[in-house]
Amino acid sequence: MLQRVFVKSKILLAIAEIMEMAAKLITDEVKEFLENRGFVSIGTSDANGQPCVVPKFLIAVEDDFIYIADFLIAPTFENIKVNPKVSLAAIDMDTLLRYQINGTAQIIDKGLEHDKLVSELRKRELNFTVERIVKGVQKEQKHKDFEYTFPERFVVIKIKVKDILKIMPNAKSERKNMNEE
Repeated sequence: MLQRVFVKSKILLAIAEIMEMAAKLITDEVKEFLENRGFVSIGTSDANGQPCVVPKFLIAVEDDFIYIADFLIAPTFENIKVNPKVSLAAIDMDTLLRYQINGTAQIIDKGLEHDKLVSELRKRELNFTVERIVKGVQKEQKHKDFEYTFPERFVVIKIKVKDILKIMPNAKSERKNMNEE
């Protein structure tokens, strides 16, 4: 009897894990795609609807959240305070695969989550700089500035993903959103 209960509970746990994986908007494929980008473009708008699209440094992708860094003086920061709806765009120039990701943003400027992400940002910042230097040497490119550094004061933008549009090179697309769960 006890063995049956144990087997049933293992089956229920496996089903729950499968359902959780199916419910995630950010699949392993999307996560890997994003993590291979140094930057993603983010679109915001101010209280009057004036759009602003700028590239931002990607910090991390965890579950259905994307974390990017923003300077405190940037319009993106101010826009999110009045309108948290955002749209991200990223492209792989080799394959021409593209993603548009819509969600709701919040500013994280202190606390344990912020501190963890700042540490991750510093690691990605260093890796990004090293990769740029190595690629530059391999291609015999001359760059005025190889190093990319953030100022001491910046915020983390946490984006809860609500909708993902995958656009293939042949212009076919696939959409996945929270309503499809």
